[in-house]
Amino acid sequence: MRDDPAPSGKSGTEEPPGSLRPTIIRQVDRTRRGSSSQNVNAQSGEEGTGGTKPAVLAVEHPQSGKPGRVITAPTAIPGVERKRIVVVSADIERLSPGVAPAVSGKAVRLVRSFVPEGARDRQVTMWGHEAQQDYAELVSTTLELSQAEVLIRARRYLVRIADLLDTIDLEAVCGSGLSPGLFGRLFGGGRIDTAGKLETARVELEQLVRLTNVTLEPLLALKTSFDEQSRRLDAAWQDIEAAGLAAAFLSEHLVNDRPELSRRLLERSMSLAQTALQIRNSASLRDSQSEQPLSLVAAIQNVVLVTLPGWLVAIAALNVASPASRQPTPTQATELQFQLRTILQQLKA
Repeated sequence: MRDDPAPSGKSGTEEPPGSLRPTIIRQVDRTRRGSSSQNVNAQSGEEGTGGTKPAVLAVEHPQSGKPGRVITAPTAIPGVERKRIVVVSADIERLSPGVAPAVSGKAVRLVRSFVPEGARDRQVTMWGHEAQQDYAELVSTTLELSQAEVLIRARRYLVRIADLLDTIDLEAVCGSGLSPGLFGRLFGGGRIDTAGKLETARVELEQLVRLTNVTLEPLLALKTSFDEQSRRLDAAWQDIEAAGLAAAFLSEHLVNDRPELSRRLLERSMSLAQTALQIRNSASLRDSQSEQPLSLVAAIQNVVLVTLPGWLVAIAALNVASPASRQPTPTQATELQFQLRTILQQLKA
């Protein structure tokens, strides 16, 4: 290999004392391997053809390109050798038969990443703690969603609509019903049994219809938030269960070599198992909370925005203050009262 021209008239291999000398490690050319190997073997007292030899590397000077000393062995780095724990999914499934494959896979990865030689008390004490903390935050957020303002407002509107409809006595308003008697006159003050009261109730019901219609989009957005929370809780459950199973396996694996470490891992495994069980038992409650916005949306769409407006139009068409010839017949009044009861049943379902 040709030497590069040396700057300032100096040789390319001459450098000031104490200067940095970068080197490049490369494999020796095939044309030189025989002579280099023989020299190394001769110095070490070995035959050139005997046994398996380490790979021979030469150090090349970056400026001159001339080969320097020959390296035949890696540099030894002091420290503790990291030994991975041998574990497969079947070992995790033995601890928890029927465990989901995704959970057992997470547990296997956790076990393989654990280094017993370098384990410290803090690492064991905090095993799976982050997943438990995430779960606590998710529960808090879910509680806030269940108390959302739009949920309370929509329920209040529907309750008020039901209360108004429940007090309407159309047969009494139309004059086709029986007299309420002394008891009715004394304790029936909350009944809507006159044309004036019915008109006031109708105006308020129309206002409630408009208000409940405004809550539809926020309720659907709330349902999306509940679904997202449910997915995150399921993911947290997998992480917690995997951490608990990994801790149980490690506790069993280290019971003889590291008994104190094994005991603490067992404690963490029991704590994580309790948290995972709590998440699993709350699944039905989460499903119920997630369905609340949809139940309100169904009541608003099917009853408040469809059935109720049609009934209010029929009520508005009644001119109960008109002469008797224009008043509704008892059959018409009874039919309107029947529709009213049907609306109430749908709202309270």
